[in-house]
Amino acid sequence: MWKEAKRQSATSRSNYPEPTTDFPEVHVMYHLIEKLRHLLTNCMFLVTACMHATAFAQRIDLSSAFQSALESQSIVDVQLEFARGIRFPAHVEATQQGNGTLTIGPLSIRLMDLQDDGLVYANGGLLNLDILPTDRAMFVVSGIVNETDDKTSAILRQTSLLALFQWDENTKEFRCVYSPDHLLDACGTLFVR
Repeated sequence: MWKEAKRQSATSRSNYPEPTTDFPEVHVMYHLIEKLRHLLTNCMFLVTACMHATAFAQRIDLSSAFQSALESQSIVDVQLEFARGIRFPAHVEATQQGNGTLTIGPLSIRLMDLQDDGLVYANGGLLNLDILPTDRAMFVVSGIVNETDDKTSAILRQTSLLALFQWDENTKEFRCVYSPDHLLDACGTLFVR
C-alpha cells in the first residue's frame, strides 16, 4: 500500500498545463507550486499512515522487567516481537538511582528515570514503547519529561518526547529516524545512551 501510494504520488501530474509564456518567473512559480503540491500530498499520506499505524500499535509494558532489574540489580532479558513474527532479543537493566535502559543490539534507550536530578520522566518514571504494525521493524518511544527545580523538586516545565526507531538492514541495528527539531537530543543525549 505504502509503495503504491508513493509511486502514484510521484508520477501524478497536475491538472493544470504548464504555462506558455516567455517570463521565467512564471515557470519558476509553476514548478514551485508543483513541488509544494507533491510535498503536501506526501505529508498528508504520511500523517494518515502514522495515525493508522499508531491506532493499532502494540504497547509493550516493561514495568515488571524494570522492577525486577531494579530489585535484583541484574540484567533482565526480554523479547520484542514485531510484525510477521520478527523477534529481537533485548535486555533491561536499572541502577540503584532509578535509571533504567532498554538495550537492543548496540542501541540503548533510557526508558526509566526515577532519579530527580533536574529531569525525571512522568507517569511513574517510564516512557512508552509502542511497536508499529508495519512491514518493517519499527517502534515509537514517547512520554513526558519533567524538568524540576533542584531544591524543591517542583515541576518547572513539561516536554513531550517522541522518537521513531526503525531497523536498518544495512547496519543491522535500530536507528532513530524521526524526532522533532526541539527534541533532537532525544536521539542522542536525552534518553539514548
